[in-house]
This record gives sequence, C-alpha cells and structure tokens, in this order.
Amino acid sequence: MSAGFGSSKSSSSSNSNPLTADEVASYYAKLNSLSGGRLNDFATNGTPQLTTEQIQAVGGMGADQQRQLDVARKQAVDQVTADPNLTIDQRQRSTQLTNQDYNDRLAAITKQIEAQKTNLAQNNAGLASSDIATLANIYFGGKGQSSSSGSMSRSFNVSGGIK
Repeated sequence: MSAGFGSSKSSSSSNSNPLTADEVASYYAKLNSLSGGRLNDFATNGTPQLTTEQIQAVGGMGADQQRQLDVARKQAVDQVTADPNLTIDQRQRSTQLTNQDYNDRLAAITKQIEAQKTNLAQNNAGLASSDIATLANIYFGGKGQSSSSGSMSRSFNVSGGIK
C-alpha cells in the first residue's frame, strides 16, 4: 500500500504606473537637449512650409524632357532647311508642323510639371498635422510607463509506501 500528499502554490503580480508630469518633462527636456533644441522648435513650429521657388526648384522638374524636345526640334528644322529637294512652301509647311508638334509636346510637359508642383504643394501643406502625430508618438509612445512584475512558486510533496 502507498500513500501520497502533494501541495502547490503559485502567485504572480504585475504593476504599472505612468510617469509623473515632472518625469515626462525631464524626458522631453533630455530629448530636446540631445536634438540640439530642434525638438522644441519642431514641436512649436512644425515643419517649415516650402516657398513657391523651392517647390519649383525641386529636381529641375521636366528639364530633361524639355532639353530633349528642344534638341529634336532643332534637328528637324535643320533637316528641313537643308533639304534641297523641298520648295520654299514645303519647307515653311514642314517647319510649321514641326513647331506645332513642339508646342503640343511642350504644353504636355508643362502640365506634368504643374501636376507635380500641385502634388508637392498639397503634401507640403499636410505636413503640419503629421508633425503633431509624430511628436505625440515621440512624446507618449510607450515612454510614459514603467512596469515591474514578479512571480513566486512553492511546491510540497510527500510520498511513502507500506509493504
């Protein structure tokens, strides 16, 4: 015959407490110090808005396309004027058609550039609200909590037997 006895006890606890206003202010002051004061400037002023000139200067929008178009037009006009088989009327008509094609393509490039500028201006205007979200994430994104946890476990076991 045998007999046994067993006992087990387990417990755990967890504690979480938000940082105090002074601790959060200290955290922010340290971030501002590490950024050379840029965080405070960013928090109070947001991202600076681009000027029209800065938007127009971005990447030389359309400059390569326009240069290629200018070169192609010059080559076409040079070829027409150098052809001895064309009459004066034919040369004028060919030059006129070349100029129309050039102007149509230039208008298309201009529309593309304006669309890019509009898109950039719209994105630029929207930065302020995302700046606030970014700042809030930096300021409150999990940095305002401290936590601790612990666990304890005990067991007791007795067994025996009789023969």
